[in-house]
Amino acid sequence: ILRCSYKKFIFILYIYVKFILIFFKPFEFIKIMETVYWVLFPFIAYLWILYVISENGSAKLKKLWVKIVLLIPNLAFSVFAALSYWNGWLFYFDENLSYTRGMLFFPMVITSFAFMLIASIISIISVCKTPEIQEKKRYMTQAVFVLPCAFFAIMNALLDISIPSTYFGICISLFLVYSDSLSRQITRDPLTMISNRYVVDSILNECIHRQSRGSENLLWLVVCDLDDFKSVNDKYGHVSGDRALVQTADALVRATSPYKATVGRIGGDEFVIV
Repeated sequence: ILRCSYKKFIFILYIYVKFILIFFKPFEFIKIMETVYWVLFPFIAYLWILYVISENGSAKLKKLWVKIVLLIPNLAFSVFAALSYWNGWLFYFDENLSYTRGMLFFPMVITSFAFMLIASIISIISVCKTPEIQEKKRYMTQAVFVLPCAFFAIMNALLDISIPSTYFGICISLFLVYSDSLSRQITRDPLTMISNRYVVDSILNECIHRQSRGSENLLWLVVCDLDDFKSVNDKYGHVSGDRALVQTADALVRATSPYKATVGRIGGDEFVIV
């Protein structure tokens, strides 16, 4: 669509609408779209909790049987949503063609949001455990994923809105997570996953600016490197050298975890602690 001209796009849209009106009545088309909407909704919660577990969860949560157990209720509600086209378990249209929620509507919504809430709890636990400020921000972004979704869902229920407004909240949440992912690519050292030189310079300039305004907090700057690191690469290979850099970065992060510090790699085997 992006490659075609404006007239071609209008023509394609016209053919699409014509196809819908010929093969489906407008009422049936709305019913089909509503069914597709609710069939996909449980899987959004399921995929989100899988993503959070893969990023933050322990080894026990990453086992196959956990994924299967989490899949069962969401798969069941998706099947019920598909069958609602005929039996109205999840939704139906009355004789006045008004949209009405079925008996399984609220159990499905509560289950889906429970999965999102569990994912938020896992992320909050990761916030408490990690010492790195940048990592805390990433986990907090994942923790608040449920808030826009819950806001639009509550507004939908209170105002009795017939459009799928919950997806607006899901789009906002996904946008926040995607923006955070892009930010991490810009601010993270790709090998050690600690802050890169850009972040270190920014934080250092901010700290110096606070000091110039009379801040009472002490500012410490530690610059260190690995002695004879070139010999490690020459003797054991670059893979071993990369492993040494990663282990050094992990050791520095653990050592500074009791303090409000930022550990960064500014190039080669050189590290900085601010």
